[in-house]
Amino acid sequence: MSLLWLIFNHADAWIVTLVVSAVSLALRGRLDGAALGIPIMLALGAWLAFAINDRCDAQVDASDPRKAHRSVFAGPRRGLMTAILVIAGALVIAVFGVYGPRAWVIAAIALAASWAYSAPPLRLKARPGWDLFTHAALVESLPYVAAIWLVDSPLTAFDALAWSALALASLSAQLEQQIRDAAFDARFERTFTTVYGVATSTRLLRIASVALIGIGVTSVLTGVTPPLLWPALLLATPMIAHRLTRPAGQPRSEALIRLLLAAGLVYVGGVMLLA
Repeated sequence: MSLLWLIFNHADAWIVTLVVSAVSLALRGRLDGAALGIPIMLALGAWLAFAINDRCDAQVDASDPRKAHRSVFAGPRRGLMTAILVIAGALVIAVFGVYGPRAWVIAAIALAASWAYSAPPLRLKARPGWDLFTHAALVESLPYVAAIWLVDSPLTAFDALAWSALALASLSAQLEQQIRDAAFDARFERTFTTVYGVATSTRLLRIASVALIGIGVTSVLTGVTPPLLWPALLLATPMIAHRLTRPAGQPRSEALIRLLLAAGLVYVGGVMLLA
């Protein structure tokens, strides 16, 4: 059970990475041949980054029954699970080596960012402002750009728009998590939400959600968004609507997230078949 949980905990993160990077390549007709492995490689990197975060949070998570249950590193087999993580991490990094020097650069950036975000002395996740910036700049937006760079494809004007939307989406996801965990986080360390309050974070979350709607609607009406992305925009709609309509402080619907993740995998499967 612990091994399965290590693999599937934070599945939302690595599935989103898989979807984003696959769509990024499909938009430029590069999701074929050896490039088919790039989204999988980047998804493995996202899994590793979040597993490192869980390991760094183990001592804090152990003090809360719900979080301790969700973390394989907060239980009695912490040492064993840490050893498994080290082995798995080495294998993931080796996979990056298959794609050459650029992949090594991306791996180095991702590992450095993960360590800086999760581990002392920097632990950016406990530095209000930096916690949000790190997520916005890297979590969902980096896979999009990384996939493009790995196939040596030029950036377009649409890529800047897509990066902005993904940065807002990643920022929103981090705010959702901080709002959900505000009471727990306030006992141990500072985050943007513990410092500025749930009400402020909820307002910022709704502003980001409205901005995402604006980007999506405008890009479709002006013909900037390729038809390939229309299903992805539709998939994001229920989640954004839930963010705008639920009461302040109410956590996101995990059932809705799981449903949308499953739909996202089906969507990527279709994209790969059509590529």
